[in-house]
Amino acid sequence: MNRVPPFVLTIASLLIGVLVIGCVPQARGYALLLWPEDGKPFTPGDIVPIYNEPRRGSAAITRLNDDEYMLDTARLELFASKEAAQDRLSELSQEHMRLTAISRQRALPVRNRPDPESRVVYRLEQEEVVRVLDREEEEQRIADNVGRWYHVITEDGTMGHVFSARLSVVDSEGTIVDGAMPQDIPSEAMVILEHTWRPEDYADLVADETPVLEELNPEYGMFTDTDAGEISLVFPEGIEKTIAFHRIDQLASDHFRVTGSSLEIRRESARRLTLFFEHEEQEYTVPVARLRRSLESVISEEEQRRERAREQFVEEDHALVSRAYGTITFDDDRFTWEGMDRLRPNVVPEAYADYGEMVFRYFLHSDLRRQYDGAVSFRFEGAPDDKLVTFLYELEPRGVRLTHVPQASIRDYVVRDDAGAATVLFFQAVEEDEDEETSDISDW
Repeated sequence: MNRVPPFVLTIASLLIGVLVIGCVPQARGYALLLWPEDGKPFTPGDIVPIYNEPRRGSAAITRLNDDEYMLDTARLELFASKEAAQDRLSELSQEHMRLTAISRQRALPVRNRPDPESRVVYRLEQEEVVRVLDREEEEQRIADNVGRWYHVITEDGTMGHVFSARLSVVDSEGTIVDGAMPQDIPSEAMVILEHTWRPEDYADLVADETPVLEELNPEYGMFTDTDAGEISLVFPEGIEKTIAFHRIDQLASDHFRVTGSSLEIRRESARRLTLFFEHEEQEYTVPVARLRRSLESVISEEEQRRERAREQFVEEDHALVSRAYGTITFDDDRFTWEGMDRLRPNVVPEAYADYGEMVFRYFLHSDLRRQYDGAVSFRFEGAPDDKLVTFLYELEPRGVRLTHVPQASIRDYVVRDDAGAATVLFFQAVEEDEDEETSDISDW
């Protein structure tokens, strides 16, 4: 039997080794798995070899126990070496990487840094799930909310930071371990929260058809953002308070308390509530009401009423002239009243200037509407803001008749009567550049 020379065996072994090595795939890089896909035998924080060169949007290929797996590149980070992947893993928290989180707010911001003023890189839908990568251990207070910042990754691979006040952080067993709880709100309370509630006297002004602009502030009221889980209270005296809610307790059939806060809501009727709450160590009881139409539309209509009254009272480029009581000229809402000496000091105090602002803030009592067209007030420069000189006016073909109204005849922004009116003036309307004949102007 011929023996094979040793050098031939050596060459054959080398060839077999080369063939075997050539058949084993070589890793092109490594991936740190941040959010492994369901149904695949990987966990967050695994480092696996990658056997292709995936481009953006394509899949990365890895192998485990002779099985090949396609990995979504949006849920991992790629590295040239295993050591680089391990260095990146050391920057994250493997404990927190096993947590997921659920957004409890529509459009919940994901920010590029753990800072409420930092740039928003993504907005989560309500109930959208993200994977936790890490968290800031120190709690922070933002507005009235206390929580932590979580470093998260979204399903499409966006990474950023979310504050836990609107985030339910969940462990592998499905237990909420931090952040917001799911909303637990009785249906009766939800009906209340679906509406905007204004200070109670706003409803009275609107119902009486006396919507005084000076008393109506669209920023005041109780406002609810059910998606965000927030109730905002804004009222006079500097009250401005935002309350996060996820649960509301029903104390009685018409009495509710927002869990975790001082706010209690008592329903007095379908359109009336009483709010009880603390703000800056003071207790408040605030009655509120639901208007039958939006406050913004009420304000807009009143602004239009005042503008129509101004245009009706004096034509553009016209002045009001009286031989006895002087001349009134206008520039939009501003006026100058010259020659009114006979009105001082009984109607116009001596300390007041002869110019100022014209306003139409008062309404007529129903008993006066047949005789008068409206009420006009003059706020003279130098007068206190609440000291107006007010006249009832009647529009006539040649001008306007003014009847002075004492302040005692005005209550709740309504001119109640003209019983105390002792001064009646008549002014003729003339074009400002007209060389008027004063002999045609009547004295009153």
